[in-house]
Amino acid sequence: MLKAALGKNSKYKISKTELQRPGPSYMIHTVGTFRRRFPRAELFLVLGQDAYRGFSKWKDRRKILKRARLIVGKRKLNIASSQIRQCVKRKASLAKLVPPKVGQYIYHKNLYESD
Repeated sequence: MLKAALGKNSKYKISKTELQRPGPSYMIHTVGTFRRRFPRAELFLVLGQDAYRGFSKWKDRRKILKRARLIVGKRKLNIASSQIRQCVKRKASLAKLVPPKVGQYIYHKNLYESD
């Protein structure tokens, strides 16, 4: 979905670090991987407000804050995955919830249908 959302924007690169890690993947592991890969870089962890609400329960959150600067972004719309699921269930348009290419990807890959 990220690839669909970013399109051909060359300013961004999608990492598969978390997908390639066996077992449970925690943000502390991801931040550690990037810290080793880019030891002099200033790392930023960007979260939406919804994710930030649960941040106090994250594994090793204090270590994360020592290794990366936290940025909490406000969404233009407060979209929950449950809203996307409802639209998919009704086979309704996702245009007001996600970028067009992301909506196409969701329907093409049959995402959220079994939820």
